[in-house]
Amino acid sequence: MQYTRWDKRHEGLVELFDDAATHIATFPIDAKGTHQVSVGDTSWSLETTPNAVHALLPDGKKYSATVAKNFSRAKVIDISLDGLAVKVINEARKDWVYTLANEEETKLGQFSGGNNGVRHSVTEFEPDGPLSDEQKVFLSQISRNTLESNLNSFSLILTISLLLLIPLVVFMLL
Repeated sequence: MQYTRWDKRHEGLVELFDDAATHIATFPIDAKGTHQVSVGDTSWSLETTPNAVHALLPDGKKYSATVAKNFSRAKVIDISLDGLAVKVINEARKDWVYTLANEEETKLGQFSGGNNGVRHSVTEFEPDGPLSDEQKVFLSQISRNTLESNLNSFSLILTISLLLLIPLVVFMLL
């Protein structure tokens, strides 16, 4: 699997597809809290908080992603894929890179919020990387979670700024 992409939202769900347009997972649109998510023929327990995402797989594997404060302000996200340490590094404002958490920081993949990155989120993976398809699904969810957190934070700031400008504009018109 070279990349994954999120499909359009419908009926409270969003679906994940691989590069061959094969459906591989279904997640709730609002993943806050604890949910059972469908990944292939299995069901994962997914727990999402403002500063962490945890997945428990049926075979007992545990995947987790944590940040210091919250995903919308993170510049580095620490991920454990059942013992495999991975980092997500914000290289530019909207561009992110997955690397192994080693001295070489071996690149595993990337995603971006630019060019409709939230609506058409694609996570690309290195062809010869050590990741399993399950790990790629979890990293794809982290990509989606990160991009949506940044969008929600930006939308809130924009809304508050516009509300604060209304009295100023009204005063200038009087």
